[in-house]
Amino acid sequence: RTIRYRFAVLFSNDLNEDLDMKLVYGVGVNNKQRPAKSGTREYSVWVHMLKRCYNPSEVNKCYIGCEVSESFKNYTFFYDWYTSQIGSNSGFELDKDLFLKGNREYHEDKCILLPKEINGALKNSTSARGFLPMGVDLYQKGKSGKYIARFNCGTTRIFLGIFPTPETAFQAYKMARENHIKVLANKYKSEIDPRAYTALMNYQVEITD
Repeated sequence: RTIRYRFAVLFSNDLNEDLDMKLVYGVGVNNKQRPAKSGTREYSVWVHMLKRCYNPSEVNKCYIGCEVSESFKNYTFFYDWYTSQIGSNSGFELDKDLFLKGNREYHEDKCILLPKEINGALKNSTSARGFLPMGVDLYQKGKSGKYIARFNCGTTRIFLGIFPTPETAFQAYKMARENHIKVLANKYKSEIDPRAYTALMNYQVEITD
């Protein structure tokens, strides 16, 4: 009995160690049934998705509270989902917010692949703008009691005007940004998922974003 018990314990420990080796950031299961080399795009996207959510030293403030669905934690499932998506062969980026603004879960029914230019246009920088709405700043450091609206169009920052209130300045920014997103949607219409095109054409920039 003692010999059997020791063998069972040793076997159990080896099995647990083998399972632990497969875990990526403590949650991702790489069962190696699909190509999983560090140089493959599918594996790189999967690992970075897990890293954003489950590596405390790497988690950006905007990803705090984000999680990955149980299905997406399985590399084989993620690989099959990813390679079936429009844009997987074009280097598109994984997006989780287009269909559900403020979504905190990487989930197979909530994510989609988008060109880098579009994905960048959808990002919000809450930490950089302080207490004012997106795209709004104090004019002349607040001495005038007025506000300016500016919009980043790619690498170009466009001045939209001077306004009496933060709300009116934001409306100018909202109009410019929504129009820019529509322009990008039409630019990539033939390359992106039709669901993404519809969502981009209906995209609304809110003052609470």
